[in-house]
Amino acid sequence: CIRDRAIASCFFLPADFRLFEGELPFWADRAVIVLLWWLYSRCYIFLNRMDGILPLQNMTFSLGLVTLGFLGALPFLFMMFGLCLLGVNLAFALLNWYPAKIRLSDGACSSFGFIFGWLALLGSSEGCMPCMLILNMYYLIEVLTALVQKFSLKDEHKNLLTNTSYYQVNVSGLSPDAIVRHIPVSYTHLRAHETGRN
Repeated sequence: CIRDRAIASCFFLPADFRLFEGELPFWADRAVIVLLWWLYSRCYIFLNRMDGILPLQNMTFSLGLVTLGFLGALPFLFMMFGLCLLGVNLAFALLNWYPAKIRLSDGACSSFGFIFGWLALLGSSEGCMPCMLILNMYYLIEVLTALVQKFSLKDEHKNLLTNTSYYQVNVSGLSPDAIVRHIPVSYTHLRAHETGRN
């Protein structure tokens, strides 16, 4: 399962990499990494419920890796990973864009989350943690706000999907196609800021 893979893969992280920069003991730091990595992978399924959002998130992250690799902020191998994943998700986007003709299984979606979570951790170990957060900003905000509303225990917030800004904007009258086309505009501004930092 994803949890076991996260635990096993932690042994391949650089020995001197500490997510909390020494504020936690080594074992606690690794335990938090496993927990966050598992949650990141598990919640990735959430994006699969919204047409076009999953490949858009994946392409944004992949393009960010390519950009950072090109600028020399990350090793060349990251740029190669980014190009491969960008190509895969461009093809996927053609069939997942609204109205979606195909969707991934939950297992395949979690695997995407596992891969991107691994790349985010490795990118953080290279000193690019702020950039990794920016590249995941939409995903993190969507999931966290939906979870916070769900844990408010109000009846109208029981369903995670209906708590998302994607769903709320759709209900207000904007088509799913228009929503997906507007998200890259926000990402462009964030990516410009990220590039400026590097």
